[in-house]
Amino acid sequence: MLEGISIELMLYTAVIFLIFVFILNSILYKPLLGLMEKREIVIKDNEEFINNHQDSLAECENEIKQVLNTAKTEAYKIRQDLLDKYKDKYLEALSEEKLKLEKSYNEFLSKLEQDKAELESKLMLESDSYKQSYQELLQRM
Repeated sequence: MLEGISIELMLYTAVIFLIFVFILNSILYKPLLGLMEKREIVIKDNEEFINNHQDSLAECENEIKQVLNTAKTEAYKIRQDLLDKYKDKYLEALSEEKLKLEKSYNEFLSKLEQDKAELESKLMLESDSYKQSYQELLQRM
C-alpha cells in the first residue's frame, strides 16, 4: 500500500505547508487580526463617546430648559413691572383728564347758570313790553 506514496514528497509537502502557514500567519492573519482588534477598540471608544455625550446632551437639554424657564420668569417679571409702571401713569393721566373734564363741566354749568340768570332778568325787564304787545294783539282780534 505504501508503494505509490513517496515519504520524501510527503515531508516536502508538509514542510512547504508549514512554511506557507507561517508566512500567511505573519503576512496576512496577524495584520488582519490587528486591524480587527483596532476596529473593535474604535467601536468601543465611539460607543463610550456616544454614551458620554448622551449624558452631556441630557445635561445640556436640562440646562436649556432651566435657562428657558429662568428667561420666561424674568420676562414675566419685566412685563409685570412695565404693566404696573404704565398702569400707574395711565391712571394718573386718566385722573388728570377726569379733573380737567370736571372743571370744564363745572365752568360750563356756571356759565349756563349765568346765562340763565341774564335771560331771566332780560325776560323780566321785557315782560311788560310783551304783555302790552299781547294785549294789543288781543284787542285787534
